[in-house]
Amino acid sequence: MKNPIMYCTLAALGLSQNTLEKLDASDCHFYQIINEHNVPVLWEQLVERRSTHAVREIQAAQTEWQNHRQAVLDSVCFLVMGGADDKLVQTLRRNGINTVSQLDYMINNQMKLPSYWRKAPEKNLEIIQRYRDWQMISQAAIDQELETIPEVDLSATLQHRVNSHNEQRHMIKWLGIEQVPNTLVAFLDLDFKKKDFLVGRLSGLTLQEIGNAYGLTRERVRQIVDQIVKRLPLFDDVEKYKKLVLSYDIQLDQFLNYTQGTPEIFEYIQIKYKRPKNLKSVDQYLLSLNKVAPEVLAERLNCRQKFVNHANRIVDLTTSHVIDEILFTHRNVFTRETLLVELDKFFRAHGQAHGPELSERALQAQVERQPHIIQRTNGYFRYYELALSDVSDYLDEINALFEVADGIYGIDYFFEQNQALMAEIDIRESSELANLLKALGYEQFDRLNTIVRQSQVYIGRINNDEASKDKFYLDILLQFDGQTADDVADYLQASYQLKRVSVWAYINKVYKKYIHNNTITMNAKLPTNPEFYAKMQIVLDQSLYPFEQVAGIIKLIDPAVQVSPLLVDKLGYVERSGLLMRKDCHSLDDALKKLWLVDDYVPTDELKAYPNRWFTLKAYQLELRHDLIAMDPTRYLTIRGLNKLGLTKADIDNFLQEVVAFVDDDVFFTWKSLVDAGFESSFMAKTGFSDEAYERLIFTIPSIRTIKTRGVIFINETHPTPVCPPLVNFLAQELGQQPCDIDDFLLKINHKFNLNLDKAKVLEKLSKGQLAYAPETQRLYPDQQTMYADVYQGMGIEI
Repeated sequence: MKNPIMYCTLAALGLSQNTLEKLDASDCHFYQIINEHNVPVLWEQLVERRSTHAVREIQAAQTEWQNHRQAVLDSVCFLVMGGADDKLVQTLRRNGINTVSQLDYMINNQMKLPSYWRKAPEKNLEIIQRYRDWQMISQAAIDQELETIPEVDLSATLQHRVNSHNEQRHMIKWLGIEQVPNTLVAFLDLDFKKKDFLVGRLSGLTLQEIGNAYGLTRERVRQIVDQIVKRLPLFDDVEKYKKLVLSYDIQLDQFLNYTQGTPEIFEYIQIKYKRPKNLKSVDQYLLSLNKVAPEVLAERLNCRQKFVNHANRIVDLTTSHVIDEILFTHRNVFTRETLLVELDKFFRAHGQAHGPELSERALQAQVERQPHIIQRTNGYFRYYELALSDVSDYLDEINALFEVADGIYGIDYFFEQNQALMAEIDIRESSELANLLKALGYEQFDRLNTIVRQSQVYIGRINNDEASKDKFYLDILLQFDGQTADDVADYLQASYQLKRVSVWAYINKVYKKYIHNNTITMNAKLPTNPEFYAKMQIVLDQSLYPFEQVAGIIKLIDPAVQVSPLLVDKLGYVERSGLLMRKDCHSLDDALKKLWLVDDYVPTDELKAYPNRWFTLKAYQLELRHDLIAMDPTRYLTIRGLNKLGLTKADIDNFLQEVVAFVDDDVFFTWKSLVDAGFESSFMAKTGFSDEAYERLIFTIPSIRTIKTRGVIFINETHPTPVCPPLVNFLAQELGQQPCDIDDFLLKINHKFNLNLDKAKVLEKLSKGQLAYAPETQRLYPDQQTMYADVYQGMGIEI
């Protein structure tokens, strides 16, 4: 069937097979046939003869169409679109079954059907389903054929046909023949005027060679050949191969090898139609013909750095084509790293040594240029079937998503709002929706202003600027006055699909002046008496305070004042982790330096005056960095004081390196034992610090570990551990392998190391190591075996 929709419709309207074949062979459109008033003239022009029977059939069909046009598409004649043969259709109609709906009813109610149907019932049910599928996807084509007026008027088409016939008669007379056959091969067998000129050209002779033979110029020969070719009609054998020669880069030998054509047909096509320059590869033709084994064709293409893509097209083995193929074939979610791996595999599989060497930036550019791709967050992307023009058909449905109250929403809110729409436009997660909206352009959506970081969507009067965002969040905070920031975060996640963690962090950072201890205070009353602020300006002179300390100061000045985050903000402070920091400080560390390091010395009591553990930790860190140096139990020297003495942190580092170089690794020592062993340093001569100061500096060496006891014992560990060694390890080192009276032992090590260890403390620690003590002998032993040998043998007992 040349035009299946017209054919089936006319059959349903009652036209006979003979009439259908005549109409289907013409260039007519169904709309023209069914609306033509002068049917006799139409039929004569179409088939060049009169037929009263055919005219009556068409006129009856016109009436039937007007009366039953809605039921025509339900005719069993359309089952041929599902693969039914003419015999099945005719059998159904002969048995009074004219519509598919009628046939469905009989099948569902197990009514008797014609015997021809019962020969293959399952196959016939599949035919019905295929027809339904065809009808669903072909609705536009059906409407185009049955309801749309053709661009070319039927009368003009028929007149053109008459003119063509007249022209053909003139051509026959000019060539001196009786009739032009349907094929070029048959035409060349005839004896016609100027035949030698055409045959010469088709045999491969040049214009000059033909002109020399007949004493004519090459231009005159060209004119003669053009006149002949121009007047000749369309030959069937030429039309059969015209698309091949004009579309593919095929040579004569290939043409003869792959087709049943002749050299004359090949040359005639090139002369008549002027072959274009840009032609497809002949391999593409072979692929469509399926004349070459796939593995042979693949090997051939590999050598030419080409491959067959998913659209069954032969394309160049370029990075762009391969990326498109990988994304389409796998349909996975990729990153640049995983795509590079697949690229390398693909190129190797197609005969290359390795994949392309692309920088991250170059690969990103390649990905972004792909027509079928959609981005996600964190560099993920995948193949996207639809083009933006396809998605544009859904603009009304997408716009409907944003018919919500003004505000800032998480993109998840709109992704989850209409999952059916998301499935239809193939959007599988919210970040894909964000990127699709950006690609379509915000101007397409009335209420969508912008999307920030693929997650936050600004709707209505809320823009991505400070004023709009403040209004949105402050309006919500006012609703939660007296409640917690957690409550606000929960509400924003539930109502706007904003990420709870991000929102909580943002509110606590930007709106800190309204929050203390996680509680929101929006309607706090501020003092109006200027004297209150003047007094507070005098007493609040430090860069950092615990919140409770400032609250206490405020209550001392005016017990009636409500202490609130808003008041703290007005006093020039901001809350950070339970501490109030002056606004001119960049960070808590900056505030702490202004608190403790502005003078040469800072009293120990002042450092310990802050109950917050954060202060204790920071003091410890400042000491490790040598910004504070413990001089004695009452004060610290600051880095500023150190610099005034003409010293720097580098001098301290050099002193500590000298200590490490002097002591033996993994051997216990004290400051006294170090000095007694002959340790000297120019740093000591410059500073004249107390022994305690030098001990505290040694304590800051990263590899030094300290035993906490009555006195400070150090050890420089080869492999430092987080845990300080036990006292018993030090005792074992000093005892060695020889037993010793415990009193004598303690007297010796206390003097040597400047310690104050008492007997009771030492005996208490012995259980944590190998040392042993015998009350009978008052001696300390390196281990229990040695102790047993000494004690029992002294009592005359063999062991």
